[in-house]
Amino acid sequence: MASHNNVQNVNDLDDPIVKKAFKFFCRHLVAIAGSWIEVDTKGNPVGKPTPFSYSGFVVSVRGSWMIATAGHILYDFDKNAPRIKVGPCHIYDCFGPRPISNYPIPLNFDDAPKFYVHQDDSKLRLGAELGVDLGLIALNSNQVQLLEANGIVPYTEMEMKMAGGEKLKSHIVIGFPTSLQKLTLLDDGRVAIALSPTIAGVDEMDHPPSDLTETEYPRFVGQLLENSNVDIEGMSGGPIIGFSPDRSRYWVVAIQSKWLEKRKITFGCPMPVLLSIIENEIQRSEDQPAD
Repeated sequence: MASHNNVQNVNDLDDPIVKKAFKFFCRHLVAIAGSWIEVDTKGNPVGKPTPFSYSGFVVSVRGSWMIATAGHILYDFDKNAPRIKVGPCHIYDCFGPRPISNYPIPLNFDDAPKFYVHQDDSKLRLGAELGVDLGLIALNSNQVQLLEANGIVPYTEMEMKMAGGEKLKSHIVIGFPTSLQKLTLLDDGRVAIALSPTIAGVDEMDHPPSDLTETEYPRFVGQLLENSNVDIEGMSGGPIIGFSPDRSRYWVVAIQSKWLEKRKITFGCPMPVLLSIIENEIQRSEDQPAD
């Protein structure tokens, strides 16, 4: 994996195993793009719209399809909700091996059922970090049908459970770095995007640095490969893929969440943790009495 330590487009890869894995997991990959605008206390727009694009991938639990992404993305929208209004938003799903359409899928961001777990870093106390940064956006039946028609395959419960079955060393992160995004704001508030999924090579750290805060939940801690000069800002919410020692098998092991740029250390929420939290949330909802 050492030859693939820069953020790269899949078409530039010369390692056939990595290229095959990259294309295989792009069947799950999506981007969420739209715009937001600042509003005053009366809800009137102030200034100009700002485009955005975030990485994510599709998962399925108990038959329900969701977009998995980083929790801080949804947290930031909630935190700023009184001061901003989200404009037209879409799901881009044309990154798999055989897409049949390049047209994005409408997403009503404000009304879509959402769930996230994220702890505001500014409010952390030493030793009190959860270690979880995940977000979920539920998809309706029409969106599911359109995603299926374009070749999107959800990452399943069984695959999430298997992701914790082996200790892996070699990994890649897939997503859409901000530095490589081309976002164009259209007159009607929609966003036209030019994105290509890219990767960064990562080695999981057997013993994370002792100065990192201990977390309540286990988390993936990885070192971006030594001689890379990458900026993975914007790849939050993308999948971290692990390879078996002989590289014959590979699977999503975590959701990439944040990174320490100067130290080139990245973090992720392991898939078994994500599955456990989703199942607990579903159970909690089912246990609530009906109105």
